[in-house]
Amino acid sequence: MKVLSVKYARNGYSKEDFESKLHPLGFKTLKSKYTYGFWGNLAWRLGIKYPIMMVNISKLLLVVLPLYYLITFPFTFIMMLIDFNTSNKVGSGINFIAKK
Repeated sequence: MKVLSVKYARNGYSKEDFESKLHPLGFKTLKSKYTYGFWGNLAWRLGIKYPIMMVNISKLLLVVLPLYYLITFPFTFIMMLIDFNTSNKVGSGINFIAKK
């Protein structure tokens, strides 16, 4: 048994696109779910995008990052848990698991 797990794809792919490409090859969908919906996108901005933007402004802001993450991590973690446990209608990522 071969298991294929795709956790992220470039924008433009849908669950149906993966199925149309993998089903003719003999794969069957085990799980298919959009990720990075509203809460996941918000968590990504708070945990990844904004810190990178801060460091791009000045490398001296690297000193502030540990304090920034100490404050924001609990919120980011909760938002990612909400996103993972929510059925997103759309999202910028796909968690797609198939087996052959």
